[in-house]
Amino acid sequence: MLTDTDRWQYVIFDARDVVTIQRIDGTQQDFLVQLNREKKTFSLWGTVDHEKKGNLSLQDPNPDQMILDGQVAGHRINARLQRVDLSDSSKFLLTNRGFHWVDPTMLLR
Repeated sequence: MLTDTDRWQYVIFDARDVVTIQRIDGTQQDFLVQLNREKKTFSLWGTVDHEKKGNLSLQDPNPDQMILDGQVAGHRINARLQRVDLSDSSKFLLTNRGFHWVDPTMLLR
């Protein structure tokens, strides 16, 4: 459900030791990650709130998909992730249309 603010929209692996989870409402939370490649598991904990922890197993059925299963911050997680190709600029508005500053004083005129 789109109204479930705990629901994940994106999982962003942008750094080796950090994963960012973006919820459906757009809020983001960073987690530190420790990967065990042999067991195909990883542990994570919040960068700000260290009590937010998780353990996930991972499956990679093909190079563009990942399945995560386990618990994060007391919530059961079963997530099927699909890789987003960052070279496709049409999916990222700031890279294909440019950035435009908004002057709040101009909005009042």
